[in-house]
Parts: sequence; C-alpha cells; structure tokens
Amino acid sequence: MKGHLYVTQKDHRKDGISYKECRIVLPEESEIPDETPFETNAPETADVGSK
Repeated sequence: MKGHLYVTQKDHRKDGISYKECRIVLPEESEIPDETPFETNAPETADVGSK
C-alpha cells in the first residue's frame, strides 16, 4: 500500500493571501527510515530545580 500526497490551495481569512498546503498520508504500518518509535524505553528525567 502506498501513501498519498494531497496538495490544496487555501486562503488566509485575515489578509486574503493564498498558499498551498501539502499533506502526506501514510498507511499506519509503513516504515519511515530513522523514525523513533513512539513507545521508547528512555529513562525519565528528574525534576530540575524543584525543592
């Protein structure tokens, strides 16, 4: 299954300037190189400066 690229033209409501918005939609099971998994076993940080 491949991802999808969506490009849409949008306008700012305040100043009327238009811009392009690009969105990439990937399947949940896709692997991204160098991606850090959400479920990490990183150590917790200590409270710094708390008394």
